[in-house]
Amino acid sequence: MMRARSRHGGCVATVSLLSYLASSTSVSCWLASGFVVLPPSPSLPSADDTCTAFGPSCPSAHCALRRGSRHSRSGDAGCLLQLSGMASSAPSLATASALTSSSACSSHDAIQLEETETEAILDDGSTLVYLVRSRIDQNENGDGMDRLAPICQGVLIQPPSSDAMSQESNMEAWISPLSAASATSDSTKEQINVFKMATAKVIDSLLLQRLLLERSEDGTENADDTSINTDAMAGLILGVDGDNDANDHVLSQYRETILSRGFVPAAGNGAEIDEGRIVFRLDYGRLVQSYSELAIENRGTSLGMEALEILGLMSARRKPYHFAPDPIAASGDASGSLSTRNIVAPQRGLFPKETIDQVKDTMATIETNGWLATNLDSVDNLPSLHLNLVSGGEPIFPMMDENVAYDADNEDDRAITFEGSIGRLWRLVKPHLEDKLLPRVCSAMGSSMVQISDVFIRRYGEDVQPDHAAATRYGISAHFDVTASTTSVVALDDVAAEGKSGLYTTEISDFCTNHAALRRYFPLSAGDAVIHTWDVLHGVEIDPGQQRTSLIVWFEDRGKDADDHNLAYPPWLTNPSVDDDVGQFVLATATSGSVDQSLLSRGDDAFDEFHPLNLYIRSAALGNAFALTSLGSLCNEGSLPSEFIAKSKQMLQGLRGLGKDDEGKVVTKGVDAKELAIELWHEAAIRGNPLAQTSLADEYMGQSMELMSTTSGNNHERANELRLKATTLFAIAGQQGYNDALQALPRVLNVESSTHEIAEDFYNSPVFQTAQAVLV
Repeated sequence: MMRARSRHGGCVATVSLLSYLASSTSVSCWLASGFVVLPPSPSLPSADDTCTAFGPSCPSAHCALRRGSRHSRSGDAGCLLQLSGMASSAPSLATASALTSSSACSSHDAIQLEETETEAILDDGSTLVYLVRSRIDQNENGDGMDRLAPICQGVLIQPPSSDAMSQESNMEAWISPLSAASATSDSTKEQINVFKMATAKVIDSLLLQRLLLERSEDGTENADDTSINTDAMAGLILGVDGDNDANDHVLSQYRETILSRGFVPAAGNGAEIDEGRIVFRLDYGRLVQSYSELAIENRGTSLGMEALEILGLMSARRKPYHFAPDPIAASGDASGSLSTRNIVAPQRGLFPKETIDQVKDTMATIETNGWLATNLDSVDNLPSLHLNLVSGGEPIFPMMDENVAYDADNEDDRAITFEGSIGRLWRLVKPHLEDKLLPRVCSAMGSSMVQISDVFIRRYGEDVQPDHAAATRYGISAHFDVTASTTSVVALDDVAAEGKSGLYTTEISDFCTNHAALRRYFPLSAGDAVIHTWDVLHGVEIDPGQQRTSLIVWFEDRGKDADDHNLAYPPWLTNPSVDDDVGQFVLATATSGSVDQSLLSRGDDAFDEFHPLNLYIRSAALGNAFALTSLGSLCNEGSLPSEFIAKSKQMLQGLRGLGKDDEGKVVTKGVDAKELAIELWHEAAIRGNPLAQTSLADEYMGQSMELMSTTSGNNHERANELRLKATTLFAIAGQQGYNDALQALPRVLNVESSTHEIAEDFYNSPVFQTAQAVLV
């Protein structure tokens, strides 16, 4: 039996595989990805010394370390480790074109890596922790002798603790060409491609090593006995150190390759730094999109497996959200001259310990009696495990008089009836919500019209209410609170105190919407609260064995329409700007059931503007993965009218920058709804959406099964390719804990096993290797 941790909907998928899936047959992703890991060298390089870090077989016997200036993101000068190879040892790339006669993946496999881990202390106090070099076979004579010549090399450096940069990054990565290895303006396209692949392989190795180091660092204790839980990857910079004579063409090749690996030019540093150096910072959203595309396009290859491993390590990270000093005070005051979008703010110590203890006592009685609601939640179709205290601004039951005694041992005591327990909970929390929390929310929204709309309690954990209809919930998937202008979540325990579980939000990115790598968990101790506006994407996740209880407060700000609850959609959703993909998507979701009839009196243009399908399309045009996924599902179901199918195709071509005529106008041809659904899901999938990844994988598996039922050999080959595509997509979604994907992978393996007569062939199949990377 294998247990795969689910991060979606709180389920743990217990996977029963066939006997030939025994762990003894496992092949690690590291070995499968083609890396050759060298043992740490006993001889560490230092300035002006011969480089022996790669052993005596290293052709570059004159690789030296020299000092230069390092530019931190703050602009301060420091020390840079430069690696420069001698021209005599570098390949001319004259024979590189021979590699490109095969696929790009074959070229990637032909480029070998040499790696070593060190702890070399440099003169400025920095620590050299990792070196890697890419080499290519330069066997020009065809005599069968290996001549592995270096192309690119990279290092990871730990800055000294006093370094200004260390405040935001505890690691730097630098790459350097080996002089004559550089792709020049005279190089052929094939030679440049090999150069790019060799550079990319070094970057992949640096990034993967940094992730592995971070994983080993997490949870360690520092000198003050406090847990180290900083987001070291967020400050990771990647610098290119070119020789003084490096030309613009060389730097442009590096820039293009680095951008394709999830980095963007570092803020404040511009593009080029003096002496040919360029500095980039890591963008999580771009990284997810880049490596998702790599994993899908290069599925089943060493390059694809490397990308999958990086995505898996990014998905498994648990990092805390860092609150701004005072987001509410910074946004303005109650005069209304402030932004009421994307607000996230803490409210420390909202509930005192005495209140928390009393709430816990009452909740214990409620769970003992099985009074938590177990109806299925609309977000994930799992038992809701919630308890309403206030709905629509009105208490569910009268507030329990504080003078009424609470005797848990007295079964006839009114205080321990269902109604009495709800009333007692409301009495305990009401003064803190109305006297402390509500004024702070009014300040945040710049309005005195804010009201408490709903108050309820949520439970998370395994076998909640075991003496009744026991239910398990480990979380709730990422969503927006459409019916509340502002939400506050109050922690009733310390499960989220370290910012590694509980309530999370996602980093805002132009490249990705809701991948697990973007999650940041709110560090909340018992009694602490967080306030956020309706447009902040959020979800909940806890680990098996944890038990979490939280109180949620929804606020409404209807302004002049405060007494009108019959509007088609809440007023805070109205009039999203043209560049507001979240606002357009949420409004489309809120109005998808019906269109506000008041819009009909405003003319056709107004109606078209606020039609939910137009809103979805405009949101998707800005790269919103939720909107892309919704449109894909509507296309697949046949629910998208023909005029909106054409608009969606046009939008998709514009998003990709394709299909334009000489005048720059987007051209659309005949559109098939099913094919369009696949294209829309693909765009959402590379932007991190697990539902799109799973939907697309399901579609590919369906097509694969249809082809397998035919007798054509060509169809079987196509079926195998589609099955591998599906497996890769299921794997990317499964890494994020998406339960449907985790449950699908064993079924895919069952199908794959039916196509192999020999078990070893099955073990070595790309489908098995890809699925194993997630399930084991």
